[in-house]
Amino acid sequence: MKKLEDIMDHYEWKDSGTMIPDNPLSAEEKTRILEKTLAKAGLADAASHGVQTARTHTGSPAADASSKTAGRSGREGGPGSAGSHRRKMWTLAAACVLVLAMATVSFAAIALDKNFFDFFGAKNQEQQEMLGNLSAVIDRQTTDNGWTLDVREAVGDGNTVNVLFDLIAPEGTTLDQDYYSFSTAFVDLPDNPRGGAGYYFELLPDDDPADNKLTMMLCYDTERNLSGSTMRFRFSDLMVPKNQEEMALIDALPPRTEPGTPGDEYDVNKLVASGNWEIDFPLNYRDVSAAIKPDANISLYGGDCKITQVRYSPISVSMTIKGKSIAVYDSQPPEIYGTDNSGDGSAALQPADDAMISLEPAGGESQGAENGVYGTTDQELRVTLKDGTVVATGGTGTSITGNTLTVNSRFQEIIDPADIASISYGGVEIPVN
Repeated sequence: MKKLEDIMDHYEWKDSGTMIPDNPLSAEEKTRILEKTLAKAGLADAASHGVQTARTHTGSPAADASSKTAGRSGREGGPGSAGSHRRKMWTLAAACVLVLAMATVSFAAIALDKNFFDFFGAKNQEQQEMLGNLSAVIDRQTTDNGWTLDVREAVGDGNTVNVLFDLIAPEGTTLDQDYYSFSTAFVDLPDNPRGGAGYYFELLPDDDPADNKLTMMLCYDTERNLSGSTMRFRFSDLMVPKNQEEMALIDALPPRTEPGTPGDEYDVNKLVASGNWEIDFPLNYRDVSAAIKPDANISLYGGDCKITQVRYSPISVSMTIKGKSIAVYDSQPPEIYGTDNSGDGSAALQPADDAMISLEPAGGESQGAENGVYGTTDQELRVTLKDGTVVATGGTGTSITGNTLTVNSRFQEIIDPADIASISYGGVEIPVN
């Protein structure tokens, strides 16, 4: 059982529809939990009276009078002496708080918008609770030119975070296109600027396409620790792609001689709304990732390295590898393009054969759709469950700082960390549980 202060620390409560569970505890369930709590506390003889008082005290004058009368009779000597009664009532109050705390734990995911459940494919209450344990309410807004950027909630772990946000247009505006983008969209960590990161945005399904709101998800991965960090959005100009007729007009234009502007006649996108939305917000979720320090040997970039740490949570896995060959590789990146000897610039677009990165496994044959994992190779993190299932991932991202390589991979479904048997990379398998 979590302590109440831990629960209240975890959730930043607000008056919002997203905070109310779709399936709250029924009155009968709360009563049952309360009765069991009182009985466990040695107050079984007072349980029925306490519960009855809690049920009948509704705030009406009649109920108030009934409750007060019951209280006075309890203070008239004998077993119901003032000190004894006060102790029981304080215990009852504590039990009621405990019921609230238990309801909060049972419905930890109530802080989350249903978009998170859909995005992660949460199939049951257990998976919803896993997401709830990785969540934080943000509730920060900024407005420009009548358009409001509303950053709502986040789900994340040490190296991965998903941030749910809305872009809300002035009333009467319809946002019903299939695709939207910003002319510029920068995301960074202002208090922790060093280190590599990668991110993308997804436009989420809209229950009401004719309304004035877009709901989007930022998917962000980094080698830095995200939990407790400050994140910054800097977005400009909402855009939509031009249609076929508009694109055909671009081909007929003369070559551009000056820099353009977002949405101009040369742009493949057209402007929906001008604006600059910049906002900082905290990532105040708790990183519940498990970590192991295997100190395992691995060969990378022609040298001997060490896997120093593996971290995993219900939504992602991360591996840290250190070695001198990593820094050497990073300081002398391979030449991706061939030398242009053609005179017309065409050869500069051709990749050098010996510089391409192979994603084939050591045997030289693609593993294909083995166990439902497409394109999984030694160059990707591979997570195997205790039942032998290989977990499907959304691909692997890597970043290098000095002699340290960080490898991040997102799961395509919610995984119970207790079910993970091993995590492998570059042909080296690390047992987990």
